[in-house]
Amino acid sequence: MACEITVGSSLKDISFVNSDIIAALESNSIKLYRTDTSRRIMTIGCEEETKQLHGANTNCFLIQYTGIRILKISTGQLIMWHTLGESEEIVASHWKSERLATIVENKIHKFRSVVMIDGRSSNGATSLIEFDKWRPIVPHSINDNSLIATSETGSVKLLDFGKSNKPISTTPVLDRIKAVEDVGQFNFCVIADSKVLLMDSTLGKKKMSIDMKANEKCVGVLSGNAKAPFFMVLKDERKKEILSSDLFNFQRTIARGTFGEVKEYTSIRTGRSFAIKELRRSHALNEIFINDQNHMLIKHKHIVRFFGAFKDESTIFIVLELMSQTLRQVMRSNGIMDEASSGVVVKAVAKGLQHLHRLRVIHRDLKPENILLSHERIKIGDFGLATTKTGETWCGTPGYQAPELFRKETHGTPADMFSLGVMAHEMLESSLPFSEQYWHKHVIRSNTLQYVSPAKFSRHLKTLILREHL
Repeated sequence: MACEITVGSSLKDISFVNSDIIAALESNSIKLYRTDTSRRIMTIGCEEETKQLHGANTNCFLIQYTGIRILKISTGQLIMWHTLGESEEIVASHWKSERLATIVENKIHKFRSVVMIDGRSSNGATSLIEFDKWRPIVPHSINDNSLIATSETGSVKLLDFGKSNKPISTTPVLDRIKAVEDVGQFNFCVIADSKVLLMDSTLGKKKMSIDMKANEKCVGVLSGNAKAPFFMVLKDERKKEILSSDLFNFQRTIARGTFGEVKEYTSIRTGRSFAIKELRRSHALNEIFINDQNHMLIKHKHIVRFFGAFKDESTIFIVLELMSQTLRQVMRSNGIMDEASSGVVVKAVAKGLQHLHRLRVIHRDLKPENILLSHERIKIGDFGLATTKTGETWCGTPGYQAPELFRKETHGTPADMFSLGVMAHEMLESSLPFSEQYWHKHVIRSNTLQYVSPAKFSRHLKTLILREHL
């Protein structure tokens, strides 16, 4: 049986509530539809700040910027279940059955907590587990009693869904975790880049570990046998072409910089055009070369594609997707952008950053020169300063640098969001939000930074830029 539902262009999210009902979140309302007849059965008004919904049998969880609400399907009643503090933000969520797990980050103190909500409760039952230095990034509800949280540093914590206490167990994985699968009978599988773990969901003990070879990756788990589940593994046996300058024909020089040049080349074999970054070899560029190689593992529609690299005695060659122009070139030719046009850019860059940050990658050099456009495609480029580790290094471009980067303090993904906020302001004003004099006075001397948005900015834009840590 097929179900076809017509929704408006303002659709933000959609979710099955149960087998009979679908919930669609639009700009300021939630619409409920029958799956058997496609008929709309209810419309409930909600705040525009609602950004996501999760259907949960007889309820809907609404993820908002100010907290979490529950929509009671039977009555259409909206109940505020958990209120966020002014400096808190929900960064990830996961639901199973009628329970919701969210990760909340305190933007000032940088610590994260896991908030767990039982939608079956009538009194707003909420469990909270706070973490000081450990930073969970994805929660996974694996059964009615247990919750798995995975971290940026590649570890897994088993939490009790109903108790606000310390984790039951912590298991180091030391690898990027891609998924957690419940395989039944109190077992679950953790799928990482280079291994798969079978673990006990009661005690969190590791039962089995399978290492993946360099050309293998696990893409799924069949849970028919919980004691020995079947793993679906893809094996790449293709021979990789060794890149060299003999494979390309030079076309033109695109740009010149301090460390080298970017040129357009075409493949002799296919005729396809590429942008090749040519960097003069030096010890200082070793880290850049390594970072650009790591870029090859990142594939997303808003991130410039990396195809490979090669080098000779004097030069490093990095082969990239060819784009038409940079955001800087667009800003110079078109002048001040309107909110609609700049919003398209901000949305695309934010989606690219979301993907990077899920992979624990911090770009650290977002600026208009590193945002590339081509035929309505918008992509993040230049990963020379990117890292997967939080650190205390001075890097980035003055004017776009987050204060913590400038002061060589511990920094993480919020540094990228600060740079995005700067670019959002610049696209609409043709100037940076902070003058050199203001920066020197408030960041270098007094460590205070306050953003005042121009009066012409809409309320939504002001909220967006402030949320990006300006």
